[in-house]
Amino acid sequence: MQKHLDGSVALDFPVSAFVSPKPDQLSDFAKIDEKAFATRWEETLAGRGQAYVSDTSLVSRVVSSAYAKQAAAAVEAERKAAEAAAAAEEAGEEAVAELDADSAQAEAAAASAATKADEARAAKERAAAAQKAAEVPPDALVASLAKETLLQPGSIRSLFKKHYSQKKKAAQWEAPHQATGAGGDAQAAAVENGSLKYDASLVGRRCTVLWCPEDGDEEDEDYYSATIVAYNSRCAPRKGRFLLHFDCGLRKRVQLPDETVRIMTRRVSSCSCQKSPGGVAGCCEGTDGCEELPRPWEAEPK
Repeated sequence: MQKHLDGSVALDFPVSAFVSPKPDQLSDFAKIDEKAFATRWEETLAGRGQAYVSDTSLVSRVVSSAYAKQAAAAVEAERKAAEAAAAAEEAGEEAVAELDADSAQAEAAAASAATKADEARAAKERAAAAQKAAEVPPDALVASLAKETLLQPGSIRSLFKKHYSQKKKAAQWEAPHQATGAGGDAQAAAVENGSLKYDASLVGRRCTVLWCPEDGDEEDEDYYSATIVAYNSRCAPRKGRFLLHFDCGLRKRVQLPDETVRIMTRRVSSCSCQKSPGGVAGCCEGTDGCEELPRPWEAEPK
């Protein structure tokens, strides 16, 4: 490097050293990137790197964004199908009501009902197609993503399938909370159990449990919403250090983490569970219809 009298400097090496590769060199760079991407995603598909959905790499963002658009289109199509079905039902009721009217009115109402029914069927078919596209991306989309990310088409389809499976599983965890109108609970399925600290800090967290009552049949197995109401570090892990109060009144000790228990993001300061089937008073019978947390420890919850 040489310094001039005016204070400027001159480089002893060519500026071309910082310039992008020449066109005839791009194929070599593409090969290197493609190999790196393929190796990375083969490992992901093999079960390693399970946080691929939230990965900050460009490839992950591109595929995740593409899936999100397909999933959003499916939700919108389902909404429109539901609206069309409601309109068809309303038109059908109007047609029945017009049966006693003059023939012209009855015919017009019947024709309108038939049209609405056709629109509802078409909307339902579009919704089914959109839902399918979210699970199995169209060939044109796969080709576009393959060109943009350098991933193999099979890898892209597998990633879409994993996204779809994850969303479907999340919906199962969310369903019991949505049924009780607790929308804040339903937003919690994005929290991964592996990122949590399993101690007294979980008391007050809402959760979902895949569970079958001891005196129930296999068909009674379902997803139930519950609250972690107490923690006892002195208990043996095999007996369960966490006490759950199910919204329906059932109570159970569990040891976390557990693959049948999903911790939700919502935290509450009190429990308002119903009276248990065995007759134990529910927290809903407490002051103001709830009981503050943590609740007294129950060695043998009824």
